[in-house]
Amino acid sequence: MVTGVYQLPFGQGKRFDVGGGLANALFGGWQIGSVFTANSGFPLLLGGNNTQNNTNGRAMINPGVPLELPTELQGWYDGNRTITLPSGRTFRPGAFRYLRYNPDAFRGQTVRTANGQERLNLFWWGDAAPNYGALRSDGRWNINLSLQKSFRLRERVQLQFSAEATNLANNVQWEPGQWTMSGGGLNPSGPLVGLGTNQNFGTRGAATFDPRQVEFRLRLAF
Repeated sequence: MVTGVYQLPFGQGKRFDVGGGLANALFGGWQIGSVFTANSGFPLLLGGNNTQNNTNGRAMINPGVPLELPTELQGWYDGNRTITLPSGRTFRPGAFRYLRYNPDAFRGQTVRTANGQERLNLFWWGDAAPNYGALRSDGRWNINLSLQKSFRLRERVQLQFSAEATNLANNVQWEPGQWTMSGGGLNPSGPLVGLGTNQNFGTRGAATFDPRQVEFRLRLAF
């Protein structure tokens, strides 16, 4: 974050001297201020898989499975479209969600029974970290700008004018708390045993910070 205040060099006695009188009243004494914010996104906290007595609330990491999906699978979904993940698993993302991260990157622990079938383990300990550097919310950059000047009406009376703009560039800025990173319940059997059933895993919602807003103020000080 960078903040700054700058007195514009126009007006009587300034670098660009416009003299006194009306010209100085109109063009002199203006002050500009700005706040610039930029970040690369915060690490996302992983939730555990919620069934079969997961003792530490964390999932198991799937070795060799990328955390982020290929770019052709990333995007907005309406809840009706089914896609095929790189593992071959079919998956239907939730409605009005943006999918980025791989739902198959994490799973619950399984064991092989005497008849050769895979089943969910009991009282298992997840080995996934609480968060990963590659799993981050959206980055953000924002500029707020203000312009102000005081006009002296009488010896002890001033009229203060200011104009303030938030999100000056009017760019889309996603709220970081919209990401869902919990695997939810686990498939108890079959070819998908151990994989999470939460269709919102790896997705975020559509909530954003405010668009550009401009506010003008007049203040009489006496």
